[in-house]
Amino acid sequence: MDRKLVASGVTQVAIGAASGWGLAALVGRKELRERLDVDVDRLRQAHLDVIIMGGLLAAAGSVPGVPDWARRAATIGAWTNPLLFVPLAFRRDAAATVPYQLASVASFTVTCAGWFGIARAARRALRA
Repeated sequence: MDRKLVASGVTQVAIGAASGWGLAALVGRKELRERLDVDVDRLRQAHLDVIIMGGLLAAAGSVPGVPDWARRAATIGAWTNPLLFVPLAFRRDAAATVPYQLASVASFTVTCAGWFGIARAARRALRA
Protein backbone atom coordinates (compact mmCIF):
# COMPACT_ATOMS: atom_id res chain seq x y z
CA MET A 1 0.00 0.00 0.00
CA ASP A 2 1.23 3.47 -0.88
CA ARG A 3 0.41 5.32 2.33
CA LYS A 4 1.25 8.71 0.84
CA LEU A 5 -1.31 8.32 -1.94
CA VAL A 6 -3.94 7.04 0.49
CA ALA A 7 -3.31 9.82 3.01
CA SER A 8 -3.38 12.49 0.32
CA GLY A 9 -6.53 11.06 -1.21
CA VAL A 10 -8.56 10.74 1.96
CA THR A 11 -7.44 14.20 3.08
CA GLN A 12 -8.71 15.55 -0.22
CA VAL A 13 -12.02 13.72 0.22
CA ALA A 14 -12.37 15.23 3.70
CA ILE A 15 -11.68 18.75 2.45
CA GLY A 16 -14.03 18.21 -0.48
CA ALA A 17 -16.75 17.03 1.88
CA ALA A 18 -16.24 20.06 4.11
CA SER A 19 -16.55 22.35 1.09
CA GLY A 20 -20.13 21.13 0.85
CA TRP A 21 -21.04 23.45 3.72
CA GLY A 22 -20.16 26.54 1.70
CA LEU A 23 -21.91 25.15 -1.34
CA ALA A 24 -25.05 24.42 0.69
CA ALA A 25 -25.03 27.98 2.04
CA LEU A 26 -24.84 29.37 -1.48
CA VAL A 27 -27.56 27.09 -2.79
CA GLY A 28 -29.85 27.93 0.12
CA ARG A 29 -29.28 31.69 0.15
CA LYS A 30 -30.05 33.37 -3.14
CA GLU A 31 -29.12 36.82 -1.81
CA LEU A 32 -25.65 35.61 -0.88
CA ARG A 33 -25.22 34.01 -4.28
CA GLU A 34 -26.25 37.22 -6.01
CA ARG A 35 -24.11 39.43 -3.77
CA LEU A 36 -21.04 37.32 -4.51
CA ASP A 37 -22.04 36.97 -8.17
CA VAL A 38 -21.03 33.32 -8.09
CA ASP A 39 -21.87 30.47 -10.45
CA VAL A 40 -22.93 27.70 -8.07
CA ASP A 41 -22.76 25.07 -10.80
CA ARG A 42 -19.02 25.68 -11.24
CA LEU A 43 -18.46 25.49 -7.48
CA ARG A 44 -20.45 22.26 -7.41
CA GLN A 45 -18.18 20.91 -10.14
CA ALA A 46 -15.11 21.81 -8.06
CA HIS A 47 -16.64 20.29 -4.91
CA LEU A 48 -17.48 16.99 -6.60
CA ASP A 49 -14.24 16.82 -8.56
CA VAL A 50 -12.15 17.33 -5.41
CA ILE A 51 -13.99 14.42 -3.78
CA ILE A 52 -13.74 12.20 -6.87
CA MET A 53 -10.05 12.90 -7.44
CA GLY A 54 -9.32 12.26 -3.76
CA GLY A 55 -11.11 8.93 -3.96
CA LEU A 56 -9.13 8.01 -7.04
CA LEU A 57 -5.86 8.87 -5.31
CA ALA A 58 -6.82 6.78 -2.30
CA ALA A 59 -7.65 3.86 -4.59
CA ALA A 60 -4.35 4.31 -6.41
CA GLY A 61 -2.69 3.70 -3.07
CA SER A 62 -3.36 0.00 -3.61
CA VAL A 63 -1.03 -0.05 -6.63
CA PRO A 64 2.41 -1.34 -5.65
CA GLY A 65 5.58 0.27 -6.90
CA VAL A 66 4.24 3.68 -7.95
CA PRO A 67 7.26 5.87 -8.71
CA ASP A 68 7.67 9.03 -6.63
CA TRP A 69 7.36 11.27 -9.70
CA ALA A 70 4.02 9.67 -10.64
CA ARG A 71 2.69 9.98 -7.08
CA ARG A 72 3.66 13.65 -6.95
CA ALA A 73 2.26 14.40 -10.42
CA ALA A 74 -1.07 12.66 -9.75
CA THR A 75 -1.39 14.36 -6.38
CA ILE A 76 -0.70 17.81 -7.84
CA GLY A 77 -3.16 17.15 -10.64
CA ALA A 78 -5.79 15.86 -8.23
CA TRP A 79 -5.82 19.34 -6.69
CA THR A 80 -5.17 21.59 -9.65
CA ASN A 81 -7.73 20.06 -12.01
CA PRO A 82 -10.73 20.53 -9.68
CA LEU A 83 -9.58 23.95 -8.55
CA LEU A 84 -9.60 25.16 -12.14
CA PHE A 85 -13.41 25.32 -11.80
CA VAL A 86 -13.17 27.95 -9.05
CA PRO A 87 -12.06 30.90 -11.22
CA LEU A 88 -14.89 30.06 -13.60
CA ALA A 89 -17.36 30.42 -10.73
CA PHE A 90 -16.38 34.04 -10.18
CA ARG A 91 -15.32 35.10 -13.65
CA ARG A 92 -17.26 33.45 -16.43
CA ASP A 93 -14.77 34.49 -19.11
CA ALA A 94 -11.74 33.12 -17.22
CA ALA A 95 -11.35 30.20 -19.63
CA ALA A 96 -10.68 32.64 -22.46
CA THR A 97 -7.63 34.14 -20.74
CA VAL A 98 -4.09 33.04 -21.51
CA PRO A 99 -3.10 32.46 -17.84
CA TYR A 100 -6.11 30.18 -17.34
CA GLN A 101 -5.38 28.28 -20.54
CA LEU A 102 -1.72 27.83 -19.57
CA ALA A 103 -2.72 26.64 -16.10
CA SER A 104 -5.19 24.20 -17.64
CA VAL A 105 -2.64 22.76 -20.05
CA ALA A 106 -0.06 22.43 -17.28
CA SER A 107 -2.55 20.82 -14.91
CA PHE A 108 -3.86 18.31 -17.43
CA THR A 109 -0.33 17.45 -18.57
CA VAL A 110 0.88 16.79 -15.03
CA THR A 111 -2.29 14.87 -14.18
CA CYS A 112 -2.05 12.64 -17.25
CA ALA A 113 1.63 11.95 -16.67
CA GLY A 114 0.97 10.95 -13.07
CA TRP A 115 -1.90 8.65 -13.92
CA PHE A 116 0.02 7.00 -16.75
CA GLY A 117 2.84 6.41 -14.28
CA ILE A 118 0.39 4.82 -11.85
CA ALA A 119 -1.13 2.73 -14.65
CA ARG A 120 2.32 1.56 -15.70
CA ALA A 121 3.08 0.49 -12.14
CA ALA A 122 -0.23 -1.39 -12.01
CA ARG A 123 0.55 -3.17 -15.30
CA ARG A 124 4.01 -4.13 -14.00
CA ALA A 125 2.48 -5.50 -10.80
CA LEU A 126 -0.01 -7.49 -12.84
CA ARG A 127 2.78 -9.13 -14.83
CA ALA A 128 4.87 -9.90 -11.73
